[in-house]
Parts: sequence; structure tokens; C-alpha cells
Amino acid sequence: MIFVFAYFCFSLIFFRAGSVSDALIVVKRIFTARGPLYFDRDEPSSFIFSIMGVLFLMFVESKLEFYKGGFSFFNNKHWLIRNLSYAFLIIVILLIGVFDGGQFIYKQF
Repeated sequence: MIFVFAYFCFSLIFFRAGSVSDALIVVKRIFTARGPLYFDRDEPSSFIFSIMGVLFLMFVESKLEFYKGGFSFFNNKHWLIRNLSYAFLIIVILLIGVFDGGQFIYKQF
């Protein structure tokens, strides 16, 4: 699975590049360029939210795998806890979501 994911991500370079020569330059720089990892130093909140999201998903998956039958917010038998959980999730999405209408993915076609 890791190999297929890495191969897919690598193939996206050619999908996104303007030409084959641009894609080959990107591939060359991936393997030869030295420097720090990129993240926006002026706006680190997106990086922090991404890390928090990944950690949260890892926590949820490990809880579902190893602690079956435990307390759950979204599958709770009490309707108030279940509905408050969904409302909290919607509020979090509205607070940290990106709604700027970024670039359309199929623009190049």
C-alpha cells in the first residue's frame, strides 16, 4: 500500500506540471536539492492544524481497533450526546476550515 501511494503521489507531478520538461525538473530537484522542509513560516496554523488532525485520526483509529465497546460520542445511545458531538464537529469545521474557493483541480483540462 505504501508503494502504491508513493507511486501515485509521484505520478501527480506529471499531472500538475505545465510540461514534461517542467515535471522532470521537479523530479530532479526532489532528489538533488538540499534545504529545509517547506511550510509557511508566516502562517504556521495550517501546518499545526494538519498535525492535530492526523494525531486525532490516529487516536480514533487506535481506540476503535484496541478498545471496542468503549464510550463513543458519535455512536452513543443518548441522542443529546450524539447530537452535541455532531454540532461540535460542525463548529470545528466552520472555525478551522478553508473556504476561500481555491484553484479548481481540473483547470488545466
